Amino acid sequence: MSFRKQAARFIELVKADFGVPATLERVIREIPDMRFRVDEQPPSIARESVVSWHEWPWRNDSELQHWTSNDGIYESYDASIDSLKELGQHETVPDFEFDIRDITGLTNSKSELLNYRSIEEMAKAASPNFIKDLNHAGLDKNLRWPEIRIFGGHDHLVKYAWDEGLYVANSGGSHHLVAAHYIAKTIGLAVPGKNTLRRYSLNAEAVTDLNNRYDIFAIQYAAFSEFVYAMRDFKAGFSWKRLPRPHDEGMAVFLPREDARSVKVAALLHAEQFTNIGQLLSELASPTAALQRHQVKDEMQKRIDAIPSLKNKAGIDYLFGKYANAGMRSGIVAKTDWQAVEHAVLHEAFSEHHLDPNAVYEALSKLSPGAASETARNTLRATVYSFSAFYERNPVSQSAYDSVSPN
Repeated sequence: MSFRKQAARFIELVKADFGVPATLERVIREIPDMRFRVDEQPPSIARESVVSWHEWPWRNDSELQHWTSNDGIYESYDASIDSLKELGQHETVPDFEFDIRDITGLTNSKSELLNYRSIEEMAKAASPNFIKDLNHAGLDKNLRWPEIRIFGGHDHLVKYAWDEGLYVANSGGSHHLVAAHYIAKTIGLAVPGKNTLRRYSLNAEAVTDLNNRYDIFAIQYAAFSEFVYAMRDFKAGFSWKRLPRPHDEGMAVFLPREDARSVKVAALLHAEQFTNIGQLLSELASPTAALQRHQVKDEMQKRIDAIPSLKNKAGIDYLFGKYANAGMRSGIVAKTDWQAVEHAVLHEAFSEHHLDPNAVYEALSKLSPGAASETARNTLRATVYSFSAFYERNPVSQSAYDSVSPN
């Protein structure tokens, strides 16, 4: 280690003794994509597109790893947080009355459910031979398919308080079910039934208690070891847990409000616009969560639909279109990692073209499907300026971090 680095390291430790999280400040500067967003998923009929927040406390193990400083020794141990364990709640309605036309999504299919925005769209694309007879006979033929079990008490229905959809927890029969749905809706024929409904929600009291005790932020998993290193320097206590799928490349860090040093870390992460998971949970537990998510998902889809036209644009619009199209071609569009796409754009925008960060942010905030919510745009803004500052300090650098590739 050079003398300059040794001196800088010494200053960081001195600042830490005086209550300044200097190492973490440096880590945030050196890793411009350290922030992790918990973006919404585009509209689809796949039940998996609804993040199972109610199951989060029990996924990736129910215990959290806690770090704390005891007598000058920074050490970890496993423990649980009661309010987090009580986050999810469910209700079972044994004889829920429904109409087949009310169903909006499925759990399983041989077709990729994430590719379809509506059941009607899947019926036309994946079951064309089953919807030729748009009449009562055609409907009855599909309903008699033995794998359709929604009327027989085998499959059941699922609803989430933070989502507007009504999903079938099916094990088969998806193509005939969507065909029956399409015919019934087209000819305006009711197909009523009764079955068990499982309704999932978040415990608002548990969320409030969790937020009263902790500040909770999201961090990129790839940068997590650097975060732990910085917290050890500062001797600040915290707990961590991987976020639920499909956000499990991110870590949730729980900063106890009773720890004065953790409070200072929380203030820094808040100022640096790291995604506030506690705020997100409060929004998901609110009565308006489903409507708000619906609006964000619709905006995401509008932006996805507009991406092909960006090839005719110039500047940052063209640059985003280039990486967005590459990201979408690499797999299922609904699984595109928009943060990785944005990071690739920012890498080229600042390392090669030296673009104005204000203009870059304005463009990405309007174009990126991942920036369809206000929370996402706030984190995106901070990420844009972090990339810009990083390349100002490191003009020769060709790579900020491994995640700059949209693939």
